[in-house]
This record gives sequence, structure tokens and C-alpha cells, in this order.
Amino acid sequence: AVEDVRLPYWLYLDYALLIENGIAQMLGIRWWILPADVMDGGVLLTDERDPGPLRLHEARGVFSKGWALESWETAESFDHAVTRVMALGRAGELRRRGVVQTPEEGPLELPAAAGAAGGADPTVELLGVEPGRLRFRVESESPTVLATNEFFHPDWTARAEGRSLPIVRVNAAFVGAVVPGGVNEVELAR
Repeated sequence: AVEDVRLPYWLYLDYALLIENGIAQMLGIRWWILPADVMDGGVLLTDERDPGPLRLHEARGVFSKGWALESWETAESFDHAVTRVMALGRAGELRRRGVVQTPEEGPLELPAAAGAAGGADPTVELLGVEPGRLRFRVESESPTVLATNEFFHPDWTARAEGRSLPIVRVNAAFVGAVVPGGVNEVELAR
């Protein structure tokens, strides 16, 4: 048994920042090992009477691998995107709203937000995960932005029904795609 575990102060700050801003849930982090005195890390999975220095928690509200944004705003820079993502996370809005960063090659024409059309909320179903490849079924009455918790890299490509789709950087660090309205099987690959 580990007798004396001292977690660095910066590690605790990172945990607090990730939880407070909804980033951990967006990343899909399901379990936390935290200092025994932290009680807001989610559902406690270890006996709270255990005298050890660490506890296992299960996070609440973990995001799926991909979701359709109901609305989005654009950011001209990474720093601006991070600032806006943190604000949306603190407001508990990251599941519905997102930030799409303007590509380096120039502005991208984004569709009007799905919520603006007044129709049914878009749905996303994960069909498959392989190394470097994700497949989703996206259903939306109008074009939408598919957001994921996979880190952005310029080599990502997106295809739906044999057509190439625009790739976007979503929520400062993650890959997304602009998906046309209707029912589409979307494949992201790199």
C-alpha cells in the first residue's frame, strides 16, 4: 500500500479546471483518481471510510464520441476559441453549443445553426471506432456541425455518402465536420 502520496498542486488545479469548465466530460473522461479530500469528482466508487490518500470517482455527464451542435459561434484564433469554450463550459452549454475556429486557409461558409431552423434536434449515432477512423449516423433537418472528442489534426478527412465534407476545428482542439441536412453516414479518417 502507498503510505504517503502527495499530489502536486498543479495536478489538483488541472483537475478543478477540467471539471469546472466541462472539458473533462467533453473529453470523455469517465473515471478520476483524486485526493481523498476531494468529494465533488462525481460518483464515489471507493469506500469513503478507506484511510488511503486517493479515491476513485466516476464522472457525471460524460459526452459520447460525437454529437451535433445545436448552435455555434466562430473564433478567429486558438486563444479566442479557448476563451469561448471555457465560458460555454462554465455555463454548462458545451453539449449544445460550440466554437468553430476559422481555418487558416480562410473563412469557411458555415450553415445556419440547426436550432435557428426551429426543427427537431439533430441526432448522432456512433457506428464504429477504429484507429484513425470514426463512423457516425447523423440525422438533421438542416446542415449541422458534427463535433467529436478526437483531437484535431490537419490530416483528418470527412466523407458522407461518397462526398467530401469540410473538416473544422471545434471547441479549440477537436475535429468536426460540416454535415448536410438529411440522414448521412459520416466517416472521419486520418
